[in-house]
Amino acid sequence: WGDVFMLVYNVTSKISFQEIQLYYNELHDSPKSNAPKILIGTASKILFQTLFIQTLNPQVDLEKQRKVSTKEGQQLAD
Repeated sequence: WGDVFMLVYNVTSKISFQEIQLYYNELHDSPKSNAPKILIGTASKILFQTLFIQTLNPQVDLEKQRKVSTKEGQQLAD
């Protein structure tokens, strides 16, 4: 286990979001449940390689492909 957890999901894939919820719940029930968790939603097909580029220069045109709403992501983060 780590001290900080970064959970990344693809906003154009509902399945990706559902899988992240499973990991989030597992972390929540673990001895490290108080460890910081970073939840990142991206539209990148290669999530980790383009994560920082997506963060600095979000592609607004991908909004139409979104399957996971910002609200759903925020609810999981809260």
